[in-house]
Amino acid sequence: LEHELFCDAQFDGGPQIFFDALRMKEKVGDCNADADHHAIALYNMGLVQHRNGEDISSMTLFRKALLVLGIMLPIGPLDGSEARDEIEISTSTPLTMAILNNIGQLEFLRGNHEDALKIFLLSVRIGTEQVESAVVSGSCSREFHLRDLRLCVAMILSNIARVHYQTGAMEKAMQTSIEMLVAKRDALGNDHLGFAAALYNCGIICRFNEKPEEAIEYFRQFLHLAREKCGNDRRYIVSALSKIVLVEYDMGMRNDYLGNCHETLSEQIDQLGFNHPNVSQIIDQIASLHSQCDDHDIALEYHRERLR
Repeated sequence: LEHELFCDAQFDGGPQIFFDALRMKEKVGDCNADADHHAIALYNMGLVQHRNGEDISSMTLFRKALLVLGIMLPIGPLDGSEARDEIEISTSTPLTMAILNNIGQLEFLRGNHEDALKIFLLSVRIGTEQVESAVVSGSCSREFHLRDLRLCVAMILSNIARVHYQTGAMEKAMQTSIEMLVAKRDALGNDHLGFAAALYNCGIICRFNEKPEEAIEYFRQFLHLAREKCGNDRRYIVSALSKIVLVEYDMGMRNDYLGNCHETLSEQIDQLGFNHPNVSQIIDQIASLHSQCDDHDIALEYHRERLR
């Protein structure tokens, strides 16, 4: 019943429904001394509150979930007025990892990058330990569980890369992005669109880290997968082509891929019609691309075409 109420809360955006579920879960937890179930209820309600824009309430619920598990983060209050210490905990479970990751995301959104990084690093350490444990167990029945763990680790590594990127630590951002790429490959294989997205992110980091050759290689790998996997949706193809054009522009090279962008737009118009939302997005992408390459007159023409 609690699960059904949570589904209702997710789709209807009704926190009160989930408060009812939490009270039910707390009663069960009191009877059975089941801390994990109680913590899961708090964690799920924190997710609902975050989805509804109640981030302070969400943070409180996530921290309360950790307290139920016997974990107190040695960090200051939400206003950041107290000194923060290094974080060490004794309980390492996938649930702990997930709660910490969400707390880290909230700290990041508040601009507390140092605190977010500490929490993300702890979360990814727990996740890595869980992956290693699942691999050692070697049980086929846990393959899906292992895949999920690896995807969680990849997501946390992506969050760590974001912190490094935001704080200007570009080398660390690059290193962490590569670790994220490996985690995505291990979870999904090297022919999955989720892996392609990781390639794309690595290309962006390489470009801003002034490694154009590596950036182009990542974008070309992304382009190859996009052409294989995206069917008639050519937006991802244009995204890859656009990034290659920008890197070539940075390097003072001929924009050989720019013609491919225009060809892709023509193909998409033939397939879907000019008024299709995908076509509109591609026109916007190409207009932005020309603007960034200082072809402002051409960019203006595309913007006018978009408004027709």
